[in-house]
Amino acid sequence: MKNKHFYVWAAPIAVFVIIEALEYFHWRNLWGIYALLLAAVIAVVWSVIGIAGIKKTAEFFLIVTTPVFLAIGTFLFLLFLESWWLPQIIALFTSIMIGIYLENIYLRRYNPEKYQEYSLANISSFMNLFLFYEISAALFGFIVFLRFEVWAASLIIIAIAFFITHQNLWIVSPDFTKNWLYIIIVPFVAGELFWVMNFLPSSIYVNAFILAVMYYIVMGLAKNQVLRIINRRIFFRYAYIGGISLVVVLATAKWA
Repeated sequence: MKNKHFYVWAAPIAVFVIIEALEYFHWRNLWGIYALLLAAVIAVVWSVIGIAGIKKTAEFFLIVTTPVFLAIGTFLFLLFLESWWLPQIIALFTSIMIGIYLENIYLRRYNPEKYQEYSLANISSFMNLFLFYEISAALFGFIVFLRFEVWAASLIIIAIAFFITHQNLWIVSPDFTKNWLYIIIVPFVAGELFWVMNFLPSSIYVNAFILAVMYYIVMGLAKNQVLRIINRRIFFRYAYIGGISLVVVLATAKWA
């Protein structure tokens, strides 16, 4: 068990060091960026293999989805930031989140008496929402600054939403396959919203935040429906949180 626990913090430390190295290559050497991104992904996959193994292939891919996409999303997002201190905070935050996620996987498998029910579901939901924001902002940036095709970016968002929605529902209910329709509906809603966001005269960060809030609402309602605990109070709670968040952001955003 002690040997297994080594992997819990090996990946976060490696990811933090690799992200810090990104500042050196910042758009100067694309091959260097690709190499660092690959190294971060390998570090995360290696740690998940060390903790959970790969005997159950489907379960392995569902477990590894969130930390890998978070590492990729952070890399892409940081490429558009020009300040020095904000990338440091995001790099530290990403590493801590990956560490907490791996710690919960370790506890659930090897020390279940210390594992808190739904803790892995909660942390993975938060990480998925954050990585969804990062990847969305990066794709909006590619469209604005690099003339990336909107339809291609929309397909990428649908694919990302498909994997994280699948992972979210699997974490809360392993037998969710009876409700497979949500894995199709939620990603396509995300893709349609992403397409619409491109017509708003707002920044890439505002667009990504709006998209993340909408995904939070749709995914939250779908998750509660799968758990069969959906009711009017839960519906209005998501509507209230989402509505307030959108009003604050839209009221304070700079419009072109």
